[in-house]
Amino acid sequence: MFDVKLETPQTKTISVSVTPAPETQQSTKDLTQVKNYIYDTKAILGKGSMSIVYKGVDIYTGQFVGVKKISKRTLNSEYLIYSLLNEISIHTTIRHSNIVGLKDVIRSANNIYLVLEYCNEGTLRDYLKKMGKITEYEAKKILSQIIEGMDGLIQKDIIHRDIKPENILCHREGSSLTFKICDFGFSKKLSEKNQLLQSSIGSPQYMDFQRLSSEEYSSKSDVFSLGIIAHEMVFGCPPWSANNWHEIKCQMIAKPFKIEEGSVSKDMENFLKRTLAISEVDRASWEEVKNHALVKK
Repeated sequence: MFDVKLETPQTKTISVSVTPAPETQQSTKDLTQVKNYIYDTKAILGKGSMSIVYKGVDIYTGQFVGVKKISKRTLNSEYLIYSLLNEISIHTTIRHSNIVGLKDVIRSANNIYLVLEYCNEGTLRDYLKKMGKITEYEAKKILSQIIEGMDGLIQKDIIHRDIKPENILCHREGSSLTFKICDFGFSKKLSEKNQLLQSSIGSPQYMDFQRLSSEEYSSKSDVFSLGIIAHEMVFGCPPWSANNWHEIKCQMIAKPFKIEEGSVSKDMENFLKRTLAISEVDRASWEEVKNHALVKK
C-alpha cells in the first residue's frame, strides 16, 4: 500500500491509499487480470474521455464488477490528476444504496483501475431507450431514487455537476430495480455551506443557465439537471434542444419553459416548473425537492 497525495493552491491535500498490483494477460486473449479481478476487453460498459469501463469478475467471490481503466498517459496535467483523486476521495467518503460503490483502487505500471459496483441493466439512458415512453408513476419511482442518492451527496456538501441519464446506472434484482448515481469526475466538495462556483463544467444539455454563462452557481445547479431528466422521462425529450451550449442558452431566454395544461399531473407540473426555473432565486432548493409532493406520495 502507498499514498498518493496532491496539493494545489486552490485545494486541500487529498490522500488516497492505492494497492500496486501486477497486470497480466490471461491465456484467452481478451481477458486481462489485475490483482484479483479479471475483465474482458470486449465487454465494454462505458467510455469516457480518459477511461474505459469493462465488465469484470472478482475471482475470489465470483461477483461481477465494473473495472474502470485510466491510462496514466492521459493524466497529463495537474487538473486531470486532481480530478481523478477527487473522484476517488468522494467515492470513499460516501456509502449509499443509490450511489455506485467503489470496491478497490489499483495501480499497475501503465494504468490506474477503479473497481466499481456492477449494475446489470446499464444506464438510465439505456433503460429509457429500451422502455420507450414511461408512465409518470414509473418516472416518480426513478426520480425518488435519484433524489435519495443526490441527498447523500448534498449531506456531504458535494455537487455532482454532471447529472444526466448516462451517469445513472440501473441494477435489477428479480423484479426490483435500483438506480445509482455514478461518475464523480466533475464533482466538487464545497468548503463551506452555500459556497458558489463558477467553472463551466458538465454536459451542456443538462447545465443550467448560470453554468452555461460562466456565472456563479450553487448546488441548485444539480436541481436543474434533475428537472431536465424528469422532463425527458415523462415527455421523451429535453425541454430545450440545440446543437451547442450557446444555442441552448439562447433557447432558454427566447422560449421560457412552459407546459401544456393537463399533459401531466399537477404535482409533476409543479416539480418541473420549480426545478427548471432559469433564475436560481426562483429554483427549488434541495430541501424542497426531496420533500416535494411528487416524490413524497
